[in-house]
Amino acid sequence: SDIAGNPVLALGEFPTFNTSGQPSVFVVDSTNPSILGFHLDLTAETVALTFDEVVATTLTATELTFQDSANTSAETVQLTGGSVIGTAQSTVIRFTLRSEDVLSLQAAENLAASIDSTFVTFGPNLARDVPGLLVNARVNGEGLKATDYTRDSRAPTLGGFSELDMNVGTLTVSFSEPIDLLSVNFTLFTLQSDIAAGSTLTLKGGKRVAHTATLPAKTEIVVTLLDADVRDIKLDTTLGSNAGTTHLHFGAGAVTDMAGNLVVAVPAASARAVTKFTADSTSPQLTAFDFDLDAGTMTLTFNDVVAANSLDSTFITIQSTARAGLPANSTYRLTGGSTKSSPNYTIVVDLTAADVNG
Repeated sequence: SDIAGNPVLALGEFPTFNTSGQPSVFVVDSTNPSILGFHLDLTAETVALTFDEVVATTLTATELTFQDSANTSAETVQLTGGSVIGTAQSTVIRFTLRSEDVLSLQAAENLAASIDSTFVTFGPNLARDVPGLLVNARVNGEGLKATDYTRDSRAPTLGGFSELDMNVGTLTVSFSEPIDLLSVNFTLFTLQSDIAAGSTLTLKGGKRVAHTATLPAKTEIVVTLLDADVRDIKLDTTLGSNAGTTHLHFGAGAVTDMAGNLVVAVPAASARAVTKFTADSTSPQLTAFDFDLDAGTMTLTFNDVVAANSLDSTFITIQSTARAGLPANSTYRLTGGSTKSSPNYTIVVDLTAADVNG
């Protein structure tokens, strides 16, 4: 009986069942399932879809597209796949995102930055209910807003010290997650010649920083070094002269990911060796000179660090005009000279008495 004391009807008295206990009227489910909401978890790298009825555990994740609003032509990420978690039929399907999709979502400037910028659209083949009816689709303009959102809270880690290019003066580093370029603190990066000890150089700054196209989703950055840092590396012959003398470590505030998480520091004792070292292969050029007959010197300024001990003054010719071969042009080739300068951008040549008086 029910709570009021009314007795239950016998099967023969129930209008929709016959005497064998089978329903005399059976209505087939003809209602397509709908998604009521979803939870994007960028830390666990999962998505949970909640339906209005029990659905099969099969899922075509490539039907799902994330976008920054219900109706957008800006940032979108269409999933490349996903793996369903669990096998029990339920009103909720939870699946793991593919790593490349996670990186794409993390790299987006405005998409999936909060619950208010997390929407999805999807096609009918995304999921089916138990009888096999397709889910009701949502197209752009009908984007479904997330009902729950978990931001990325994991700290990025060093992927690799990709390259030191002494030819163009750049340093390239990769990370486990997309990096916010505005967060880069150049002065927390230190080059060292060896893991255990040796010469070190902490960057004084950087001219600029950019993402590379080599690795996906903004996970690799290239730093254009200051001229002063390039000079100091070249002046120290024990540091950054080949792959064996090029290692990198940095502090926890060196960079952050797009969610603001600080990178895990790499201590000096665990400095990472460079993967690729590109030596300086560009010939230096003379950019200016000063000729002082009273002091008996000539000061040469180059666009690169030069080895002063390689100087051969007899290759220097002084002429009266900018172009040789002009009728009024006079020339004089030095007969010798020496220098006490160390390797640097500038060399001071001590002229011979013959050249000063010549």
